[in-house]
Amino acid sequence: MSKLKSLLLAVVLGCSTCAVQAAGAPARPSTFKQASDAWKKEGLQPVKAAGLDLVFVRKDARLDGYSKVLLRPPVVEVNPDWRNKSGMGGKAPVKVKPVIEQITAMLQEEAQKALTAGGYELVQEPGEGVATVDLTIFNLFLIATEDSVSRGNGIDARSVGRMTLVADVRDSRSDELILRTFDDEVGPKPEQLMRDAVAECLTWARSAMAGWSSALRGGLDISSGRKS
Repeated sequence: MSKLKSLLLAVVLGCSTCAVQAAGAPARPSTFKQASDAWKKEGLQPVKAAGLDLVFVRKDARLDGYSKVLLRPPVVEVNPDWRNKSGMGGKAPVKVKPVIEQITAMLQEEAQKALTAGGYELVQEPGEGVATVDLTIFNLFLIATEDSVSRGNGIDARSVGRMTLVADVRDSRSDELILRTFDDEVGPKPEQLMRDAVAECLTWARSAMAGWSSALRGGLDISSGRKS
C-alpha cells in the first residue's frame, strides 16, 4: 500500500475527450449524448445492462459460442489541462507516467477477475470463438500526489474521483464490432482531509473499476444469450 500511496492521492476523470484520433477514425464520444447519437448511426441498438450508462449492440451480431476473450491492455489517457485545473501548476513537473501505469494495471486486474469469474477463458491470440475487448479510460485528472501535497499544492475536492470508461467488443478474427459501452461514474465527497485521503481514493478507484468490469461481463452475457 505504501507504494500505491506514493503514486496517487485521488483520481478524477473529466467528461470531455482531447485525444488525437487516427486519420479517418471516428472521434471517440466524450458524453452520454455523443455516444448514443454516434452509436445509433453505426447501426447499433441500445440494451439495458445494470451498472453501465450505455450499452449498444449490433442488431445482426451475436456472441453465441464466444467463450473466450482476448483482453487487450487498457488505455489510460491524461487530460493535458489537468495540472492547471487541479491547482498543480508548480515548477516541479508532476510524474504522470507512474500513476497512469498504476491505474492501467488496476483496470486490467479487475477486468481479468470479472471475466474469469463469469466463465470466460482469457487468451492471448485471436481465434475461433474469441471476442476482443478494448478498455479505455480517458481525460484522467489528478487532484494531487503526496509530493504536491507536501509542497502545499493540494486542493479541496467535491469528490474522491470521476471516471469515464469506453469499452468495445469485437470478433477477434473479422474485427466486426459487436458491443460498445460508455459509463461515467462520480465518487463521493472525501471523508478525510486531502493529505490523509490517499487510501480512500484508491479504494474508490478500484471499486469503480470492479463495478465496470462486472457490468461489462453482464453486457457480454446479454449479447451471448446467457442472460436476458
